[in-house]
Amino acid sequence: MRVGGPGHVVEIDETSLAKKQKYGRGKKHPEFWVFGGYDRTSKKWFAAITFNDRTKATLSAVLAEMILPQPLSTHIISDKFASYVSSNERHTLANNKVLKHLEYKHTWDNHSKNFVDPKTGAHTNSIEGCWEAKLKSKIKAMRGTRTMEQVAAELDECLWRSWFFTPRAEPEHYFKGLVTAIRRHPKN
Repeated sequence: MRVGGPGHVVEIDETSLAKKQKYGRGKKHPEFWVFGGYDRTSKKWFAAITFNDRTKATLSAVLAEMILPQPLSTHIISDKFASYVSSNERHTLANNKVLKHLEYKHTWDNHSKNFVDPKTGAHTNSIEGCWEAKLKSKIKAMRGTRTMEQVAAELDECLWRSWFFTPRAEPEHYFKGLVTAIRRHPKN
């Protein structure tokens, strides 16, 4: 499932899903990262586990796969993470070699200065909230051991629910969402 399109604004961000130790005690869990985006227009989101690889090449490949390739149609908003924007602001997602042919518009906010850019109004608050409300809270509720497979399954379920079910839907809508999902992805 892809997001974006004419007039769509997509916020992108990455988040860590590491279980933190308290006071340096307890079992140490591996850290891995999830990269994703939230389409403000359609209210849909996407995510991909990138492990510890948050390089420009990896994140650009996920973007190219998940955001519709319609010239000058999707506006991407990010923070000023080095994989999105170079320190001198010459290299951005808009002129990234992998994404250049897709011609995305790209703006960013600098979290070291503010969380909403005062000039453009650009912010990544929606995707940050999406991580907390839809993913991290569910993973924290799992408690105990979190294997990669468990987290991947939880992420898939969160994405599936967001794409095919409306919040607080009546029970008959759940069945309709299930049928829609099967119809769109018969092989999976």
